[in-house]
Amino acid sequence: MNGLICYLRLYRAPNLPAALKTELDRVLPSAINVAVERDPKEWSGYKLRPLEVAPDADSHWRPMLAADVEHNLDYLIQNQNSDGSWDPFWNWGGAFPDAWESAKLKWRAVLTLANLRTLRSYGRIEL
Repeated sequence: MNGLICYLRLYRAPNLPAALKTELDRVLPSAINVAVERDPKEWSGYKLRPLEVAPDADSHWRPMLAADVEHNLDYLIQNQNSDGSWDPFWNWGGAFPDAWESAKLKWRAVLTLANLRTLRSYGRIEL
C-alpha cells in the first residue's frame, strides 16, 4: 500500500520522463485494482481507500474507481468529527502513548486539510 502511494505521487510529478509515465500507465492499473479496498466496512482500518488513489476530481485514476470514489466521499462526510476534523485511521498500537497524543493532533490537522481539499475538488463542499 505505502509503496503504491509513492508510485502514485511519482506519476503526478510534473517533469516525469515520458518513458517512465508509460511504464507506470502499464503497471499501476493492476496494482490499484489489487490494493484498493472497496468495502466501506473496511475503511476504518489501515487500508488503501479509493480517495487515496484519486484525491481530486481531475485524478488520472478516478475513472477506474468512479463508483468507489463516490462511496468513499460519502464515507468521508459521514465520519467527520463534530468539530469538523478527521482522526487518523491508524495508531501506534500503544507504543509511546505520550508522543502518540501529540502526533495524533498533528495528523488530525494534516488529514483534515487533505480531506477538505478533496471534498472541495469533488464539489462536496458548499461555498
